[in-house]
Amino acid sequence: MLFNVDIKLWIRKVCQQHLPEIRNIYRVKESPWSRVYHVLTAEKVFLCKVGPLSSGVTNEYRALSFLSTKRIQCVPQVICYREGKDQALLLTPFIHQSGSYNAVKLGENLARIHSLKHSKKNCEEFILGLLKTKENELSDLKYVWRQEALRRIRLLERAGDILKQMNSLYRKQRKFFAKDPARFIHMDAQDAVIPNEDQMYFVDWHMAGYGDPAYDLARLCEYEHQRTPLFDKGDFLKAYTGGNKLAESMAWRMDYYGLASRIALLLYSFGDCANLVRYRASPLVVSVRERDFLVKLVDHKIGAHLQKIQSDMERLSA
Repeated sequence: MLFNVDIKLWIRKVCQQHLPEIRNIYRVKESPWSRVYHVLTAEKVFLCKVGPLSSGVTNEYRALSFLSTKRIQCVPQVICYREGKDQALLLTPFIHQSGSYNAVKLGENLARIHSLKHSKKNCEEFILGLLKTKENELSDLKYVWRQEALRRIRLLERAGDILKQMNSLYRKQRKFFAKDPARFIHMDAQDAVIPNEDQMYFVDWHMAGYGDPAYDLARLCEYEHQRTPLFDKGDFLKAYTGGNKLAESMAWRMDYYGLASRIALLLYSFGDCANLVRYRASPLVVSVRERDFLVKLVDHKIGAHLQKIQSDMERLSA
């Protein structure tokens, strides 16, 4: 892997072939799978993502290139994609947030993206893969927690029971998944919408692929319930369907994926409790007593997630 200095030199060398005089390059974000840089010229800011070959950076390039061939205008345009010895680089314009969220434009744009069907796959393949992923994540947590307190093991067992009920729900309504074709979806849309003048952009396509469009809809609408709403859900769905009523199968799957989103939050909470990732840098963790307090706080959050999921599942099963 390239060292920090080498990466910046490589970024500058590649970007100079496509941009006017570069004034500065600095890192703004880092994750286990990529590093994100701002590349500044005299007039504009550009976004540069660097990550291992065949990682999210490569997948984002493929997704943006595919959407470009379909004349989708609500995504960043690829300026440059380059593969080095063991790293991939993607350069796009930086989309500044300006203006307010337009629910109608958002719904129309997502509908245009979701109109791209897969000729052979259906939504059933997607949900089976999603459930398997959650089961694997839960299994990994059980391994991490194998020496933890019995009370927390019981919480994990409750989470396992909920996943079994999710599988049972899927089998009862399998027809809702099997009859609809897979479509091109974002997979992380709730954090990827940016208003810019008269357009609503979708960014960060590193997880994109063919799947169930109800997943994108559920993530957007479910996330809006968890914070101050940025757009009107009714106007958004009306624009998405072109003024028609949402199909029964789509509406049911949206509720189902809403449950799946809560399970994802539940697993993240378990992760926090196992290693206190979010609190590791805090001076509070220095004290064992205060660390125990934080663990109990996260345990309470886990319990609240479990209670809410159980309530929603009973409603969906009715």
